[in-house]
Amino acid sequence: MLARQIHYHLVSSLVFFLWDIVVTSQNEIKHIWSKPWNSFFKWLYLYLRYVGLAAQIFHQFAVPYLNNGLALRSNCVAWYTYTAILAQLHITAFETILAARVYALFNRSRTIAIILGSQMAVEYILLVVMVHIYFPRIPAIPYCLLSEPPYEIVYHTQVLLFSSNPPPL
Repeated sequence: MLARQIHYHLVSSLVFFLWDIVVTSQNEIKHIWSKPWNSFFKWLYLYLRYVGLAAQIFHQFAVPYLNNGLALRSNCVAWYTYTAILAQLHITAFETILAARVYALFNRSRTIAIILGSQMAVEYILLVVMVHIYFPRIPAIPYCLLSEPPYEIVYHTQVLLFSSNPPPL
């Protein structure tokens, strides 16, 4: 039953992603592809769009293998590490776009740039801590699916979420 639900979630997320690409393709062609090839934000957009698509397609094959009950514990730890890093790279790309907009709104304030850059650095430090310290502690389970993430990961993620709001100026 769980395997079927996982399969449905995988397929539906890929279909939704493809639907979004089809629906927004005209705007993408007009606003993104017309930009010069050396545009940093063009590459961020393309990264978010097409690396995300490649990851969704890869997950269609990787997740069923990892959740068939035969995957080694080392495969599970590698999977957790991969998903944490991929998620952080996507979050960072998205935050970079948002930070550039905030930086522009605040008239290119150096203080704003330092605050936003510091927050991104803290996120990466916490990612390294979680991957290297807590992921190896995840107990051996027959499936690479965590029904309850370890307490330490949840705790540090909450700290990150609540500390990432910039102080009022």
